[in-house]
Amino acid sequence: IKQQGDQTMDIKQEDVRLYVPEWDNNRDRDEGEQIILHLAPMTGGELRAAQRELVLKNKKLNDDEVYSFAEQAVERIIKTRVIKVENCFDIKGHPIVDGGGLWDQAESDLTDEAYQAMTKISTLRSGLKKD
Repeated sequence: IKQQGDQTMDIKQEDVRLYVPEWDNNRDRDEGEQIILHLAPMTGGELRAAQRELVLKNKKLNDDEVYSFAEQAVERIIKTRVIKVENCFDIKGHPIVDGGGLWDQAESDLTDEAYQAMTKISTLRSGLKKD
């Protein structure tokens, strides 16, 4: 899988995890109607690098600038690490098919849950689907 974002990265299909969000009672829907996110986990090194960068920026920025920087980091992660989205539509009924659409079109609670799932993917149990 090649995913476009700030950079092109190679993602192995076997590393991609399927996650069924809790958002909007999604897990109570029939299986064929549930929103499913295909997530490419971040490596520990990527996560630590992002955290270090945020800490360094935090020392030099005011609160509004820190928030803006953090928001940009989350956006980059969502857009590059959510490979595919199934059964998801925005409030106008347009399909959301990938991380870019999730960031630009979805409700923020769903986007937040996707980010939290990615940061904890190695310990995910609830909501994890087998291929």
